[in-house]
Amino acid sequence: MPNLGRRSNLHPYVGIRRRLIQQGFHPVKVLLKLSAHVPDGPTRHTHRPLEFQFQCFNYWSSGSQGLLLKMENFSRMKNAYIKHLVTKYVDPHFTGYNLQGFIYFCEPIEYVLRGYCFDSGRNADLLKLMTFVQPLYTPCDFIALTLGETIVETFISKDNEEKLMPEIVKKMKDFEPYLFELATPRELTHLPRQTKYENNSDVACERRAYSRILNGEYEEARIELNILIGRLNDHVVAKIAARYEFEALDRAEELIRLLDINSQLALDKLDEYTAFTKSHLRLP
Repeated sequence: MPNLGRRSNLHPYVGIRRRLIQQGFHPVKVLLKLSAHVPDGPTRHTHRPLEFQFQCFNYWSSGSQGLLLKMENFSRMKNAYIKHLVTKYVDPHFTGYNLQGFIYFCEPIEYVLRGYCFDSGRNADLLKLMTFVQPLYTPCDFIALTLGETIVETFISKDNEEKLMPEIVKKMKDFEPYLFELATPRELTHLPRQTKYENNSDVACERRAYSRILNGEYEEARIELNILIGRLNDHVVAKIAARYEFEALDRAEELIRLLDINSQLALDKLDEYTAFTKSHLRLP
């Protein structure tokens, strides 16, 4: 990825295009869809460059011409077709769910978002269906599939949907108990250690710490937060920390400070994180 340097005062897309050309990228005459994320508020890593998500393209070395930026023409399954499949085949067998875009989730929503995610990757006829469970009190602006798995991956169209959808609905029903089992922060604190979803990652440690605060297990939460802070500081010292590590470190240190003052302040902060995630995911 090229070094795009400091934020341009120009329109961000104009600045991006100019810097790409300066560094040897060759634009093509198609629409390039870019999105830039600028973290809100002060962060520990104040001089971090903008992080860009480049969608729908590949780039590769092209000899003396440097790097060639080429768009790929791939479409995704349309939301209208997903809505058709859900309305006709899924809704009659499920209650208490809502479809929003490509996610089909349980309601009501409090601290945990649970449901199914429809994706098609690069092929509009490919249906990839995944279960997911996402703690909303870990601030995030995208659907996280860490606690989930792919249950269906098949090609589907109006020619074969009547044959495929009953089996797909059956698989969804088979996995529904898993979604019900992880409905609250308490279940997300005490995931069975033998499951493949539980591990010793920083993300899992952060999830357990926050869940313990919501459960009123404040001393245990302090222990988890101190473990997390130590690990994240190790990443910083080793210069292997990225955006997540810096932001998670800021959050953990703030929650420790709030717990030392008043546990209600820490609870309020997690409610603030939950509202942030719901807002960015456009949840009701």
